[in-house]
Amino acid sequence: MWHVNRNLWDRHKAEFVTSYKRIAAVRSRIGFAEMVNHGCLTADRSVQFTDRDTGDRVVINFGDRPFVRVAMEPVLPRSFAIDRTLSGN
Repeated sequence: MWHVNRNLWDRHKAEFVTSYKRIAAVRSRIGFAEMVNHGCLTADRSVQFTDRDTGDRVVINFGDRPFVRVAMEPVLPRSFAIDRTLSGN
């Protein structure tokens, strides 16, 4: 989340645009969906998830190492994955 003023925009415009483009598809799919569950997937809380009422789960890796998942693509460090495997729409 950003609180942007003109000075901050001028210094970080490329980063803002990259960030926006990176999450635009996820935001358009679940941006207004209700969060129905949230939790941690690692003991150090570096990998967390949120479940949405659309049936989507977003897994966020705040850590420095890939988060390996059984029979699924790993979630790269400082990245996220969206899974559409939960019950829902």
